[in-house]
Amino acid sequence: MGIIQVSVFQKNLEEGLNLSSLKSLSSLKSQFLLLPEYFYADKNTQSYQDILERSNRAQDWLVKLSGRYKGVIIGGTLIREHDKHIGVPILKGGEIVQWSEKYRLNDEEKKVAVKGTGTEVFVLEGIRFAVMTESDFQDEERLNQLGEQKVTLLFLLATSSGSKDREKDREKIKDIAKKLSLDIIRCNATGQFMSSSMAGQSLIANPTGIGWQVPPHEESKEILKTIVVRYRVIQNSEQLAESVNFS
Repeated sequence: MGIIQVSVFQKNLEEGLNLSSLKSLSSLKSQFLLLPEYFYADKNTQSYQDILERSNRAQDWLVKLSGRYKGVIIGGTLIREHDKHIGVPILKGGEIVQWSEKYRLNDEEKKVAVKGTGTEVFVLEGIRFAVMTESDFQDEERLNQLGEQKVTLLFLLATSSGSKDREKDREKIKDIAKKLSLDIIRCNATGQFMSSSMAGQSLIANPTGIGWQVPPHEESKEILKTIVVRYRVIQNSEQLAESVNFS
């Protein structure tokens, strides 16, 4: 077993990008920083076309942040202008080193983007992890693939108005974490997104249950939380060779 620190930024989507966030995130000492989907939206964002037009600026902001923050950034979701895929950029050392593409798009996303290839598996310092958006997390076949590929850590990015039954939602995540022997770190957004109120239900689940979660009275708050996570180290070099390694 090993230990890493993961910073979860439950961002208020009405705020957009600002210098204050850049400074506070740059000073973090964690190994991973997780941002929610479409973290660069603001109170003027009315459509996914607006998201598309803001994506290049958001990418530049992430690269700048990555040049200052010493860990790995799981950078929300961007709509790539050149191929119209919605991708999660993974950054380290001031550059994008890999992408994880979103596979299941909603009807509005389909107006400006096309589905990607889905979840990839990455390896960093012996940690075998994957990145998923909330919609792809609903795909049972892709979830089972995580178990087959011996993934031990899943970063889950969300922009969600929240389940009416929060406990049922958490139980589902707990069950998946137990079934697949996963640590799942979910980062939700908060605030307003295209006239919908987001439920900031960020949490960490592991095979034994929920390790941390945002309490209901803080779901509307912007929260930056650094959590200690235990993980299982990969020993088999053949497994490492199967995946993208950017350590």
